Formats: sequence, C-alpha cells, structure tokens
Amino acid sequence: MRDRYGYLSASDAYTLLQAGLPIYVVSAPLQTNALPLDGAWVDADGNIHYDCSAVVLNPETAMTIGRAFRQQCIMRVYPCHNGSAEVYLMPDTEFNRQVALKYCGGYTADGKWLFTAVDAEKSVFLPEYAEYTLADIEFIPCK
Repeated sequence: MRDRYGYLSASDAYTLLQAGLPIYVVSAPLQTNALPLDGAWVDADGNIHYDCSAVVLNPETAMTIGRAFRQQCIMRVYPCHNGSAEVYLMPDTEFNRQVALKYCGGYTADGKWLFTAVDAEKSVFLPEYAEYTLADIEFIPCK
C-alpha cells in the first residue's frame, strides 16, 4: 500500500469540503505508483483511464504535482450551498466504482471510501443511497 503522508483520504477530503474548505484532486499515470489513492475517469470518447491520485488542500502543491506528471489539469472542488455538482462519499466497493464511472465520469478512492461528483441536474442518486454535499467544480489547466 502506498503511503499517504501529506495527502488526504477520500473521507478526509469530503469532511473538509463539508467544513467549507476547497480541495484539489491531482493525478499521475498509474504505472508511476506515485500518489496514494486510486482514480479513474471517462474521457469524451467513453474510454476509461485509470491512474493514481491524491487530494490536497494547497493549490500550489496541486499545481506542482499536476505539472510534474504532465497532467492537462487539476480538479478544484469548492463548497457551495447552491453548487452545480453533488459530491458523494460512498464505501469503496467494485460496484460503487462502476456506478461512479457510469454516472459520474470518475472517482477517487482510498480502499475504504470513494469520492465522486456528478452534475446536480444529471444526478441519478437518491439521497438515502449515499451521503452527499453540494459543491462547484473547476478544472484548472496545468500550464
């Protein structure tokens, strides 16, 4: 298992988001094994990409990691009571990973918890299925 010193778990990220702090999700190619969390996302053509990822609080750290691994962007998630996205925290199971890929377009997971988000207008989740909070999401280019 990869060490997660200096990084947040999926549940840490969700808790801090609920507390009003923005978080940043960064990734690196899976084969580098450089970051402590699992991640996956679906591109515009429907292809699934698996990577390793991390959640950090500092935007400069996020940008440094993104640039170091030549990523196109980092994801900023910031709390907003009338946000355009629903951010979910669910148990990290294979089923929930597949649900997150199909309906949300991606996930970040730590082996115990899975963190995902979906456009609030396109959500298929029921409030009793999983805990969620509203947020806005921005993809920031790593230039």
